Amino acid sequence: ATPAPDPDPDLTPERARPTPTREAPGATGTPAAGEAPDAGTPEPRPAAPTPPPARTRVAAVLTDPVSPVYPRRCRRTAGEEEVVVVRFGVSRTGRVTGPNVASSTNSCFENAALSAVSRFGFEPATEGGRAVAEAGRTTRIVFQKP
Repeated sequence: ATPAPDPDPDLTPERARPTPTREAPGATGTPAAGEAPDAGTPEPRPAAPTPPPARTRVAAVLTDPVSPVYPRRCRRTAGEEEVVVVRFGVSRTGRVTGPNVASSTNSCFENAALSAVSRFGFEPATEGGRAVAEAGRTTRIVFQKP
């Protein structure tokens, strides 16, 4: 037999009951004809206006990655694995903009990494359904020694 789930504490009978209020005998909550409303009772506030829907932003999506070419001239000085981190933006048309090296384990590989990233293709970022440019993207390009 499956044990019964613990009851939700917010739905227990003690919390589900309305809190009783005290009214004067014969009071109906509305002023009699000619009487002023109770000054201690605040007027109901109008509902706050509904804010406009947030503009949904969707990040650019890589659609055409390009593998880097391992530079021959780097083989003698390379470790088993070399990594270049490239920072770049994506235009409204999905093209890479402003690629630059953020970090590198071996400067010999930087141009090959920049060349590959420059040829990446993206579906551009969108905001509110419209294509927008996106900045501050990064990618790691890893070179394995052949």
